[in-house]
Amino acid sequence: MRSIFVLFLTVSLLALVLSCTLAQETTLAWFTDANIQDSVRVDKPKDAHPDVTGTCFKGISLTKSVGVKIGSLNGQQGMLSFWLMPEWNGDDGVNHKFLKVGDPSKNGFLIEKSPAGTLRFVMAGKNGASTKITAVRTDVSNWKAGEWHHVQVSWIANPTGSGLPLGLALWLDRQCVASVVFGGTEFMNPSAMPDSKVYIGDVSSDAYMDELIFRNTDGTTPIAYKDYFRTAPYTAIQITHAPLRVNSEKRVLEGYKKQFGVTATKVVNALTGETKTEYITNYDDGYGQWSKFDAKPYISWETNDASKAVVDANGLVTGKAVTTKPVTLTARFREFNASYPMEIISPNQPDLSILFVERTPRFSKKDTRKWPDPGQQVTSIAHYGNFGLQPANNFIIKFELIPDTNGNFVFDPDEKAITTVTRTITDSLAPGETRTESFTWNWPETDEHQIFVRVSIDPDNRVNEFCEANNERCELNKAKVFQWGMVNNMTPEQFKADYENRVINLVGSFSNYDWHNAQVDRMNVLLRETILPTTTPVGIQESIRVDDYNTRPEFDDLDEFYHGRFECMSVNDECHHLTINGAVAHEIGHTTLGLPDIYGQVMYLDNMLLKDEHGQPYAGTPVYPTVREKGNIAPYCAATTGYPDQLNWGGYTPLMDYCHMWLEEFSAGIPQYRLTMDKMDFWADCENWIPAENTLKIYDLYDNPLKNARVYIYHIVNTWQGYGQGCVPNMYFPDRPKFIGVTDSSGSFTIPTTTCEYWDDWTTDVNDGAVPVPTPFATSTSRATAHSYISGDVLLIKIVGEDGKVEFQKLSLTEVNAAFFAGSMKGDNSSAVYNIRTSLMSPSSVPAIVPPSSPAGGLKPVPKVKFKGEIYTANMDVKVGKGEKLAFDASVSIDPEGQPLHYRWGTDCGLPQSQEAVYTVDTSKLDYGNYRIGFYLIDGVRFSDWFEINLRVISLLDDARKRPDGSTATLNYKQVAAMPGGAI
Repeated sequence: MRSIFVLFLTVSLLALVLSCTLAQETTLAWFTDANIQDSVRVDKPKDAHPDVTGTCFKGISLTKSVGVKIGSLNGQQGMLSFWLMPEWNGDDGVNHKFLKVGDPSKNGFLIEKSPAGTLRFVMAGKNGASTKITAVRTDVSNWKAGEWHHVQVSWIANPTGSGLPLGLALWLDRQCVASVVFGGTEFMNPSAMPDSKVYIGDVSSDAYMDELIFRNTDGTTPIAYKDYFRTAPYTAIQITHAPLRVNSEKRVLEGYKKQFGVTATKVVNALTGETKTEYITNYDDGYGQWSKFDAKPYISWETNDASKAVVDANGLVTGKAVTTKPVTLTARFREFNASYPMEIISPNQPDLSILFVERTPRFSKKDTRKWPDPGQQVTSIAHYGNFGLQPANNFIIKFELIPDTNGNFVFDPDEKAITTVTRTITDSLAPGETRTESFTWNWPETDEHQIFVRVSIDPDNRVNEFCEANNERCELNKAKVFQWGMVNNMTPEQFKADYENRVINLVGSFSNYDWHNAQVDRMNVLLRETILPTTTPVGIQESIRVDDYNTRPEFDDLDEFYHGRFECMSVNDECHHLTINGAVAHEIGHTTLGLPDIYGQVMYLDNMLLKDEHGQPYAGTPVYPTVREKGNIAPYCAATTGYPDQLNWGGYTPLMDYCHMWLEEFSAGIPQYRLTMDKMDFWADCENWIPAENTLKIYDLYDNPLKNARVYIYHIVNTWQGYGQGCVPNMYFPDRPKFIGVTDSSGSFTIPTTTCEYWDDWTTDVNDGAVPVPTPFATSTSRATAHSYISGDVLLIKIVGEDGKVEFQKLSLTEVNAAFFAGSMKGDNSSAVYNIRTSLMSPSSVPAIVPPSSPAGGLKPVPKVKFKGEIYTANMDVKVGKGEKLAFDASVSIDPEGQPLHYRWGTDCGLPQSQEAVYTVDTSKLDYGNYRIGFYLIDGVRFSDWFEINLRVISLLDDARKRPDGSTATLNYKQVAAMPGGAI
């Protein structure tokens, strides 16, 4: 391959303009061209690898191993990244090594591709006489020779300062694909190595490498993304007038702003010459958006005539004066330049636009139909308006039916109309005025292909307008309907008033309808681009259209499958008008696609009640550590914040988690699977999307089957009652496995359909023993425990390998659902296999199962609270004056079987959570009003009934009250508090 490698990158002699201020020390390899501030560069060694064309200027060919000293190498935390282009396919069955420090079997690390087709990051450390090796890896068997891939690995110490090691993470092409915290990782110690050089390459590598960067850092997401952008194999950049991924005006209005962005052409495969264009700037708005992680800090902008237009550091242009010839907008990124000819035009023109197209008949929940009957006459009602500054005269409205001939849900240029109707509007349309025009047509006779309904205004450009990007709506006839539900009883007529306070939007108009349409259009882009095992090759086979604007009461009884709803934000909020709002897309995911929130399975360490063979808690040990500096948060699972980053480094999360504009496999599979389903429930359906047979395929440290391993599976208990942020205090893992078994010779363990005889269903007051269950998540009363929007269902898996070494893994209901959807796409969702990669080794013989102790009598603990000398056995109301310090003592609670009790306090009003027996409240720090405090107990298996305290904080001021005889008495606040309806 080296003899035929073609130079795809055209490089210049310009210095890179990349910079990033970092507090941590950063070391660059001699072939790394990224210009990172506060970094040091390793000198090129005499025995350096051969130079080749890399991703950014020159790279190296890994034909041998070359050692260099990295001053920033840290045994407790660090990160390194590089680009790799293999000369082999990922399924070649050969071992390829790339980087090594020390002895990876005792004290060091190794990055390699295994014969089993996994990219592996191995680290070993020594603690006294013991040595622990941990490997985090991901499947790369689909890699092809000549492809460039960005590899990033990170290791981090425990943030609590305990001195215990925490975990490893592996990032691939900007995504965290795996992290390990459960393995009890023991970190390398460079100071104890006879040779602590970093050895780059190996005779087995057969690959090119470029842009190797070492950091003495824990490796946060912004760094992961920024190192990708500043070093990727780009060949050119382009300025885009549509950086929000939706149709927008190409020109700039005088006196107004317009956002521009940058895309880059990237080499995907150097052998085939394949390239692709990707966005390197982003302007989505919402919660922690991708814009924090993109290439904007490394891009500079300018115009060649500041009297006509100016641009800020983020590519936001302001038009200053109308132009007679274009102004040149220039963007510079790395060694690349791009230019764009901008016209600055006057807003003193009309602006015709299609606002939305509704359709009748509609169907209510009482109707069994979702769509019109074949051949039935339907009516499309086009709402159009003029949001310009001048009236519009003598223009055409055109209506077309266009078959989606190839079924890709995208209107392609070669698809032709089968019906066309045009109408000429001769009446003048005033600025701010809206009207409607209706068209009747017949619903298709067959469902073989959907049809596009396209409505255009002024298609022959009779009217000079300042925005041409809003002149048509082209939507599929079976697109799911989204209706905007307006707050404050806002009606479409009130939008006219907004015209007087007009704000420019991302489309390039003053129309609020255009901003709303853009949110839906961006969601449709997401549906097309989401290509995963749970979807089709053309993405999610759904589309969305806007049907109407209503106040909330007017559409409450509409069919939820067919209609959506959303309460929009202030329509005059300028900061939102120039962006796509991820929160809006998130709500569209709820209302129109029926997607649940997947905010994650957060878990407190002290809610993990499992104990080891010595009776000591696993929580807080190296095999089950805390991952957050504050809050004793346990390792995350895959359906969570930081997806799938168990280390809680804040990975770039998906749409239904944190409003970022991408969908993972679980969410993507729901609308695809529901195409044939009538029911649409946010969460209730999740318990039905579980394969009948579920098998754990467990691998050892070296990717071989982990045979003869003991497997204990524990089911989370969710007692959620609305108390506590994120329901965190109200979930726990009891120390009683639901399933017990041993892996076979292939490393497989199929989860039984009957629980082990020692399991006890926490939802009952009896010892259940061996109970038939239809799914791994089922209790005796349901197919799955309650799938709340914040928690979901999780199985905790304890795996015991050679020498009794233990590792924990988690399997979430969302992962099981995704396997179900992926199977459905292949035509069989009856069984699923879940790959679990451990750092354990197989025991030499089949071990004996050690059962837990026999269940207790099956009685719930009894909550009681002592307050001011009195013991309360039921919910209590407390009325106190502001300033008092209160103590609620639950130590008087009892367990009928004498088991140790765990105390859980939570609130829904901002008061702190607690797991102590006594809960204290200082009312001097509270506002006047009502507070709800919840309390319950855990006896290790079952939870008690909830105990509620309704706390009312009243004024300290004295209050005059009339006696029963009519006279007036002055009472102090304690006396007032004791009276019904005491003063607040």
